Amino acid sequence: YVQGRYTRGLWSVAVDGGQETNVPGLGSLTASSWTIVDNGILWIDVTASNPPALIRFYDFATREVSMVTEVPGYVIPTATGFHAVRNGAVMMWSQLDRSAHDLMLVERFR
Repeated sequence: YVQGRYTRGLWSVAVDGGQETNVPGLGSLTASSWTIVDNGILWIDVTASNPPALIRFYDFATREVSMVTEVPGYVIPTATGFHAVRNGAVMMWSQLDRSAHDLMLVERFR
């Protein structure tokens, strides 16, 4: 589980209670940056220089983390909305490709 929207890491606790522990290797994971797939967890790591953010994979069997790919563009750290299909072959996330601002003076506007 995650402890809060802005708290990094994935936490674990035994079904019958006990001490909460941080799952090793998942310290860069945030509440909206991860998804479970068939054999592990995929997430966008935005703690690296952004861009590029990295997509990482935590393997349930080996409990090891590996890098899947770099994400082109600027990933919005607080609104990643990361999702993947069950086998991990297709992934979706929010990113900012362009930001523009215009200032316009309009005279005698009603």
